[in-house]
Amino acid sequence: MEKFPKAFLLGAATAAHQVEGNNIYSDAWAEEQMKHSTYLEPSGAALDHYHRYEEDIRLMSKAGLNAYRFSIEWARIEPQEGIFAPDEIEHYRKVISCCRENGLEPIVTLLHFTSPKWLISRGGWESDAAVAYFVRYVRYVMEQLGEDRRFTLLLAVNVVRVPHPADHPTDRPKTQVGDQQLLRDPAAEQRQDQQNAAGQGREGGELFRIHVVLILSFLLDKRKRPRSRERKNCLSA
Repeated sequence: MEKFPKAFLLGAATAAHQVEGNNIYSDAWAEEQMKHSTYLEPSGAALDHYHRYEEDIRLMSKAGLNAYRFSIEWARIEPQEGIFAPDEIEHYRKVISCCRENGLEPIVTLLHFTSPKWLISRGGWESDAAVAYFVRYVRYVMEQLGEDRRFTLLLAVNVVRVPHPADHPTDRPKTQVGDQQLLRDPAAEQRQDQQNAAGQGREGGELFRIHVVLILSFLLDKRKRPRSRERKNCLSA
């Protein structure tokens, strides 16, 4: 029987908002609380992975996995614009250490679908300032965790949500929900209520996803692989 090479990684993958629970500063959390939400139910405590990550990682190891791709939740790291949470960085540092202790290669994603609520209130990913906000967040995380050199960083803008212009023409009325200004479509709301009652879930076409082919792999040990000129320019942007 043929075996995988020793360096072959076989692992599990999660997205923070889907498993951690109580991600109260994210745009998805705010959307879940809306009266006409496209979510059938709020995420709540989810799988409580935020508090049970040690147990979960041990189970991955016992299952024979040797890698774990997880995401750092931007909304936890920067719950308010320009205000970072050191305790949350320490949480993810512990997750990385736990992976190492259990023989799993930690593979970190810096953005997986959700964004801070404050970013959406400032125009979201359609805003000209969005890239600068994201670079500031990435730089902070790398300054705090980058010297550890004990994980592979997958810098992935995995999924970005942008309102579809065909679904949200500018002449529709707007409604203020929390810190988000959202476009309201009464007909779509009625259809969504009917689908929710029928247990059919999210209505397609309301939002579309952009899978960005912007994936940068970093080997943080500079002695083994110096950064290229292009990579330096990217990080200093």
